Amino acid sequence: HWRLPFAATALAGLLILLGIYTSLDETLAARQTQHVLRQLLDSVREFFSHRQCRFGVLVIMFTIIGIMALISGSSSLIIVIYGYPVKYFGLIFALTGLSILAGSTVNRRLLQRFDAMQMIGAGAVLAGIAGAQLLLMAWLGKAPFAWLWGNACLFMCGTAFLLPNATAIALDPVPRIAGVAASIMGTIQSLSGATSAIISSVLYSGTIMNVAVVLGASGVGVVLLFLGRRAILGDATLHGRET
Repeated sequence: HWRLPFAATALAGLLILLGIYTSLDETLAARQTQHVLRQLLDSVREFFSHRQCRFGVLVIMFTIIGIMALISGSSSLIIVIYGYPVKYFGLIFALTGLSILAGSTVNRRLLQRFDAMQMIGAGAVLAGIAGAQLLLMAWLGKAPFAWLWGNACLFMCGTAFLLPNATAIALDPVPRIAGVAASIMGTIQSLSGATSAIISSVLYSGTIMNVAVVLGASGVGVVLLFLGRRAILGDATLHGRET
């Protein structure tokens, strides 16, 4: 029974590799006169030299911290704390996915009229509203499930505005090293997610505290980061998307 899914996965992987090989071009060709490690270090240095890149990475970090806290703590929250049957877990958790879908759809349409920074602001408002209420729930020590999960979905809806636009802002100044820049952001996302999951596990006490605190702090943190964007960006003019 395992052979068919394994073969399908292998075939999908081969098709992806074939598509990459035939349709993608390297954005930064290696130079024979420079060691590959030095090129990597130069690219990393160039990426973090741009204020716009640093701002985008910080938005991604704060957002991923909240997402991973929700993912790592959702099963215990739904099944253990609130006592829903295991068979309903998938259906309940799917609401967060539908929230992301709704946010992505609205984000795509609004980007025809507003720029990426304005859409990050919209996502920060949604995440901040959810985060403030979740911190209130943590302070109270309990909350109706509909209130808590509704705000979790609101936060996830906000991530659909935050992540893609923060990624676009971070990549815009560095089209020449887009591959390395994407790898840097992927690495930071992974580290932020792992750190968030560890913190959430340490805070677990059989109550809503761990999810509410980390998710709430993430939402409020995104708002504070957006409000303080001038301190990070300074007087620098945001790069426009390359044509």
